Amino acid sequence: MVYYDGKKIIYSLRYGGFISTKAKIIIMIPFVALFVILLILSIYLNIERGGFLEDADTVSVFVFTIVSVLILFIFPIVQLRKNRIEKQYRLWLTDKDLLETYAKPFITSVNYSRGSKFHKFGVKFLFRNEKIIRYSKHYDNVVLLYENKPMRLLYSPKFDEVLIVEDEG
Repeated sequence: MVYYDGKKIIYSLRYGGFISTKAKIIIMIPFVALFVILLILSIYLNIERGGFLEDADTVSVFVFTIVSVLILFIFPIVQLRKNRIEKQYRLWLTDKDLLETYAKPFITSVNYSRGSKFHKFGVKFLFRNEKIIRYSKHYDNVVLLYENKPMRLLYSPKFDEVLIVEDEG
């Protein structure tokens, strides 16, 4: 995780946010458990039924085992993407004109998906007496965390990027 002044960077207007490690573990545990159970069942059926993939039950369990393995490969791929994005964050933090400010977000667009509302939002702030307005590129609910208060921002004029830093309280 990338930090600035002791606080975590939790979001960028370009890339969005990341799922927390705790949430990743909670999501990953059922897939690991499913894989282990299916692997054991597949081995048991192969031994019990006298051969490798001899009947439809064994084949279906084997296929589900392979599918669960493929799903587990998503997690390292997501981590590689996260590492690449965090490298960009560290580059943006090298800007000598980096501005730390606060801005109250405003909703620019709403998308209804799977029974939930997701928002794109924007922020306005001043940089060298010039009004800067930037918009998020992704629909999500991060703006709801800041409905009644300003968010702490870092703005890199060199890269024209906005990062959101976690709340202090």
